[in-house]
Amino acid sequence: MRRRFRGDRLGSLEMPAQLLITMIIVAATASIGFGALSAYSKSAVDGGLRQQAEAIAAAAARLDSMGLDSSLQITVKLESAPTEKMSYFKIGHPLTRPLHPYAGMVRFKAESSEEGHVYVKDQAGKALPMHSKTGETLELGEGTHRLLLTRLFDEEYNTVFILFEVRN
Repeated sequence: MRRRFRGDRLGSLEMPAQLLITMIIVAATASIGFGALSAYSKSAVDGGLRQQAEAIAAAAARLDSMGLDSSLQITVKLESAPTEKMSYFKIGHPLTRPLHPYAGMVRFKAESSEEGHVYVKDQAGKALPMHSKTGETLELGEGTHRLLLTRLFDEEYNTVFILFEVRN
């Protein structure tokens, strides 16, 4: 014998199916949203690191046109994003003969992307060597850094270079 359900009892049978459909839609939407957030974070970190590297290259090129013992102060802001972290940000390399390719380069990397780099060139278009006060590669971590750049001459290697000092 078939019984007909009244309106109030029919609702209790439809609710689990509606809840299941709602959960499927929410799960699909959340995964798409997380994917978009992840792609945005990767792009934001990588783009931010590149922008800061280009600012350093522009400041070094400007300093190169000022003459020996000139100095310039800049601020570099290195940030991570919700789903993407900065791996490293390196400026220059110790002076060597012949000049190491990294000496005139700012290198950077976000965790899930490949290494990026920006070449720093002098007025003649050649690599402009850079290094830290200790003569090593300057590696910066996440945060805001004030840098003092000074254009100097190294007699041992007979070359002009940019000295980087952190002034936090």
